[in-house]
Amino acid sequence: MSGVVEQPVMRVRGVRKSYREGDHALEVLHGIDLDVCRGELTLLMGPSGSGKTTLLTIMGLLLKPTAGRVELLGRDVTALGEADLPAIRRRHVGFIFQSFNLLSALNAVENVEVALALQGVRGRAARRRAMELLENVGLAERWNHRPDALSGGEKQRVSVARALASPAELILADEPTGNLDSRTSAQVVETLRRLAHEEDRAVFVVTHDPGLRALADQVIQMRDGTVADSIRPAGRGLVELPAA
Repeated sequence: MSGVVEQPVMRVRGVRKSYREGDHALEVLHGIDLDVCRGELTLLMGPSGSGKTTLLTIMGLLLKPTAGRVELLGRDVTALGEADLPAIRRRHVGFIFQSFNLLSALNAVENVEVALALQGVRGRAARRRAMELLENVGLAERWNHRPDALSGGEKQRVSVARALASPAELILADEPTGNLDSRTSAQVVETLRRLAHEEDRAVFVVTHDPGLRALADQVIQMRDGTVADSIRPAGRGLVELPAA
């Protein structure tokens, strides 16, 4: 008897993106196919100029593809108008940035509470939930420290907690370890991996750091605007799968 296959949180099919440069069209993405699933940490890797940021921006519903389809929870979101997208992003997509984007005047728990307020959670309920999220990322004891008193890795973990303050099924991270040393980078990505597994979220991370590959459930390699290969850990090694 065959089991039920759960649909991906996000499915990208045949996505292309081009820009006009005078009389010419510059194509950045050339028919991207990929799936992002619950409970998995996916790394998107590739050299500068390979189209990673453009793809992430499309997946975050901040940019429309020139052609192709993006499905979020089984719904074709490329067909939606601009007026519909902010509410979809707010409920279903969380963002983590390289620059942290924390409010300097607020301490760690207050930064998380700001994100909860956007979900309508305030007061004691917000404080309780914010503390739970900081505990999940190992920062419960640093709750009352402002960003200038936190290390780079601690700031990034606060930004992870803030992203998880929303009910978003899809978490997108753009070079979240770009300003961190290798040891701290591994700690942050391990936090993301653990939260993907424990909270059943789909976590999608753009990174240049090859040292993080061993922590991922899936590694997608981009080259010249295409998916060059997709790799999944198998036992101690890595098995290459043909690109979709």
